[in-house]
Amino acid sequence: MIGIYVRISTEDQRKGYSIDGQIHDCKEKAETNEVMEYIDDGISGAVLDRPALTRLREDIQQGLIEKVICYDPDRLSRKLVHQLIITEEIEKKASIEYVNGEFARTPEGMLFYQMRGAIAEFEKEKINERMSRGRVNKAKKGKVVKNSHILGYEYDKENGMYVIDEEEAKVVQMIFSLFVNPPSHIQGMNSIANYLNEMGIPTKKRVGMWHRNVVRQILINETYTGEYHQNKWNTEDMLGNKYRDAEDRISISVRPREEWITTEVPAIVDQETFNRAQQKLETIRRRSAKQGKRKYMLSGLCRCHKCGNTITGRYSKNWNKYRREYTCMKNSVGAKSKGCTPAMRIPSDRLESEVWAKVEAWLNDPSEISAASDDDFETPNHEEAEIARINEEIEKLRIARKRLLELFSADLDISTDEMRDQLNDNSKREKSLQAKLEELEQKNEDLQAHEANEALIEEAADYYFEKGGHLSFDEKQELLNKIVKEIIINGEDVHIYSF
Repeated sequence: MIGIYVRISTEDQRKGYSIDGQIHDCKEKAETNEVMEYIDDGISGAVLDRPALTRLREDIQQGLIEKVICYDPDRLSRKLVHQLIITEEIEKKASIEYVNGEFARTPEGMLFYQMRGAIAEFEKEKINERMSRGRVNKAKKGKVVKNSHILGYEYDKENGMYVIDEEEAKVVQMIFSLFVNPPSHIQGMNSIANYLNEMGIPTKKRVGMWHRNVVRQILINETYTGEYHQNKWNTEDMLGNKYRDAEDRISISVRPREEWITTEVPAIVDQETFNRAQQKLETIRRRSAKQGKRKYMLSGLCRCHKCGNTITGRYSKNWNKYRREYTCMKNSVGAKSKGCTPAMRIPSDRLESEVWAKVEAWLNDPSEISAASDDDFETPNHEEAEIARINEEIEKLRIARKRLLELFSADLDISTDEMRDQLNDNSKREKSLQAKLEELEQKNEDLQAHEANEALIEEAADYYFEKGGHLSFDEKQELLNKIVKEIIINGEDVHIYSF
């Protein structure tokens, strides 16, 4: 029996190949219509494990196929080594012929065959390189290359951009709001997913249900702040994964940050809300350690000033009595530090009472935490004007440098030494201004963060007063997690830092 093998990929279709055309030519070569057809439609020639090709190889091994006809060697594979493997395997039990050329089993014939295979492999790599370069160039021009199906956006293919879908954008904003400022009946990503399902809000694909991980992916997606990252993922050779065994599949990987291309898109969430969501996610990650039978109010919050270890709660024996305590001692293999010697051991009740008393004072008078930070956060009523002035000065220095270089290249009456001195003075002045600019900008950022922290404490205070100051252990822990970023313990000194 004669078997004909045909293959076409998406790129082949654009170049004029077709399944029907290959079948027609192969049947003409076979001089009969009584053939077995093996068709791989839309599959890259870079992949060896293809459904139809695998069936053909199995049928040859079982003796069902005596002759194979293929349009061209590159239909078998775009890789020379794969072509040689398949051809050698076929010729052990059958013969193979090509519509587009004959290759005799002579040194000259085999050389020509291998040259054709090498050219096919080179062509494939060039196609990949051209397509990749084209996508990168398009992204650099500010275009969105492909539709990633992001909730909140519709893809305008004609103009290569994302536009806001108003209804979906409201869902995104609601998810961030429920996570950053959760009501009492919704706590955490799983609870948000359940709420969306209960409300009958559809997912992006309009099928299936909301899950915790879908909510998390939305919360960490920087696109919602107006920055869409392209060329971020390296997916090279992943196209054929569905035809590979699990152990042979290529994994996706993240390219170095400097290779990413950031494209501006309409923002759905403001930067402050996004940053608060990331802080909360990081806190959740730190506190995701397995919960024990006994509760520790400050779990995941404390760090030892001396050894740098996180301070964890444990139930241990002390003077023949068991008690809850906090310690910096680590017994795990590979711990960066085993802890202080002797290990810090603080009774849980004492530390929790001290921390809660301090936080309760903040809640009763939110201005107290502000007063404690006044030295660090003076209101810079002149700083924005100063930043603008420094930016203007830096721009003037850059223009002056450009003029100096133009004068020198024009061969005017200016000496090399004179120009070097002026350029050096210019560079020193610019570096000094740049350092001052960075300092002022950092102060502004710190001030904004400080103002956001005050808002968080005021929100927590409202919750505290709603409860009349009478909070359960769990409610205290929940409130601490909202406003306390870290607690540093240095002997008897306990320093509490808010978000």
